[in-house]
Amino acid sequence: MTIKNLTNITIHGLDLDKFYNFSKSFYGHFIFNYFIDEYTSGLEETHLMQDLLGYMDRRIDHQDELTYIAPKMVMDCGHDTTVGPIARFLSSSLGVRYHEFCEFACNIFIELYKEDNGTYTVDYYLDDELIFKEKNYKEFKAGIESHYWNDSFVDEFCGRVEDSDIDNKSKLSQYANFLLALSIVSTILFLIFITSTIVIFRRLKKLQKKFQDNPLMDMETEGSELPSLS
Repeated sequence: MTIKNLTNITIHGLDLDKFYNFSKSFYGHFIFNYFIDEYTSGLEETHLMQDLLGYMDRRIDHQDELTYIAPKMVMDCGHDTTVGPIARFLSSSLGVRYHEFCEFACNIFIELYKEDNGTYTVDYYLDDELIFKEKNYKEFKAGIESHYWNDSFVDEFCGRVEDSDIDNKSKLSQYANFLLALSIVSTILFLIFITSTIVIFRRLKKLQKKFQDNPLMDMETEGSELPSLS
């Protein structure tokens, strides 16, 4: 029994089916909508898709050969954060839906077929679900190439990131200068307080000594009589 099939099961009041659906929705939204969007998926997948189309083009050009130049099958493996961006890229470039959450052992199949009329078509499966079938290869290729990140896109993206870093560094520098000034002022005020305290304490000690040395303090008086000053 897998966690996907758990229904009406609770552990200390926790419904596992509801928890699974919540975590699935949260994870999918957090990863595949926040970090991997329609825009940045092109940056992540351009080189991979170039390799994919390269394999297919070489297979078409060398359809009767079985060599490392034109392999019949290419396999790769990764994680949810690598499979997800591929599905995201294919969604944006070909106008198809994608799964926001990658199950365990999720998979993508992109299959190239030669039809009886000599044209080539592509089938696309995501997690064993047929997303589209017999899509013309030229349309498939054009859709993918239209979403490549070329050098100008990369320069534009990196320029925005660098500008953002400069702004952040400027703000951080201003904040650091403020903290430095605040620290200097606080230190000066603390030194003034310490110096004033020492001066006042020493003056009080002198006054106490002067008061104790006064000869009037050694005379005894009786009743309310005042000592003679003569």
